[in-house]
Amino acid sequence: MFLVDTCVVIRGFKEGGASHKIWKSMEAQDETFVALTDFNLHELERHGHHKLVKKVHAAVKSGAVPMFEIGVSPGDWAGEKQYERLVDPEIVHLVEDPSDAVLIAAAEQLKAEGVITLDRHHLYTGKLWSYLEHKGIGLYKPHEFAEKYL
Repeated sequence: MFLVDTCVVIRGFKEGGASHKIWKSMEAQDETFVALTDFNLHELERHGHHKLVKKVHAAVKSGAVPMFEIGVSPGDWAGEKQYERLVDPEIVHLVEDPSDAVLIAAAEQLKAEGVITLDRHHLYTGKLWSYLEHKGIGLYKPHEFAEKYL
């Protein structure tokens, strides 16, 4: 199973490109299992992507797109930090942005094979790569994921 970052979901609804291809593979429920968390949905709501929220809700409700409940809300920094520390206290020191750290913690908690993200500035660091490699979690840009798995 691979977790997708919210930025990939947003791009996924635009025609063309790797993010769109990933979203379409999620809807088709192909053999490459790509999933969301409730945190993704809350992030979309928080940033005013109301049309996307409706589309994601419909896809989740129909069973086309899997979504895992992790019980953390964006903007609740104390809750985000608590979740990260519960999963693995080291994450707090490896990822500066709390929302990105939640994604990494969720990947670890859910035993994901990888994370698909466009967020280079907080996640593409040597320390995090080493940490994820040790945990058996890959980090993919959408086009890398699409080339390898779709």
